[in-house]
Amino acid sequence: MYQLLFYLSLVVIICLTLYLILYRRNIKKIVSSMKEVKESKSNQLIGSDFTDNDMVELLQAVNDILEHYRSSKREIATTNRQFKETITNISHDLRTPLTSANSYLQMVEKGGLLEEEQKEYIEIIRGRMEEMKGLLDQLFEYARLESHELILEDEPVDLCSILYDTLTSFYSYYKERKEEPKISIEKEEAVVYGDKRAIHRVFSNIIYNGLVHGSGNYKVTLEDVQDSYQVTFSNDAEGVTKEDVEHLFERFYTTDKSRNRKTTGLGLSIVRLLVEQMGGSVSAVLHENQLSIIITMKK
Repeated sequence: MYQLLFYLSLVVIICLTLYLILYRRNIKKIVSSMKEVKESKSNQLIGSDFTDNDMVELLQAVNDILEHYRSSKREIATTNRQFKETITNISHDLRTPLTSANSYLQMVEKGGLLEEEQKEYIEIIRGRMEEMKGLLDQLFEYARLESHELILEDEPVDLCSILYDTLTSFYSYYKERKEEPKISIEKEEAVVYGDKRAIHRVFSNIIYNGLVHGSGNYKVTLEDVQDSYQVTFSNDAEGVTKEDVEHLFERFYTTDKSRNRKTTGLGLSIVRLLVEQMGGSVSAVLHENQLSIIITMKK
């Protein structure tokens, strides 16, 4: 009897010893794998041949932390890249009118200009300074919206009235292009909850974007769609691709890669922020060379 107990105890001790040896060997393997992952910067996860439940749970926790760490690194890298691009774009957009204004200012300072030339150059300088002011104002507005510092009203407003007023304010611009927009508004009144000035800004930004980047065939429609109203602004958009459409509402994005036009690429980003903060949605569709920007507001 005692001999049997002795052998059983011996077997248990041997099994426990083997288990501990395998356990320690597996721990060393995991540590080695973690060092390898860290040094190689690969995307592999930590694995184990050990099937112990506690070890499997530990590895799952380690791999979750590893995935979170990698995701955070990717987000930081993306944020840093976007920040650098932002600084580059702001510098370019501000430098262009500033350089131009400085050149004309130097010519005025040298003297020897005719009175008419001097007046013309001063007007150009004033125009360039206004451009810079507009760029800075738009940047400041975007920053306030993104940080939720700008508080919007939530009251009943009539989309039809705001749309007509906004279109009227751009009448001279359409007249210069000798092309009036085709307007189709189903309702005499389309009441939604929102901020009147914000909606006016939304419509203004979209119309201005179409005039600057579009090439004609302007259309504006307001439709009653179930529990919402949809306002659609359309225009021909030569050179705009489906890839452009996917990024239209990103900050500083512009289809004008040379950035020679007087835009910051913030106009449609401001549209998105304003519409979303009023509980609506905005989207863009490209169909047969015609770009449509669609604003949806709930009744």
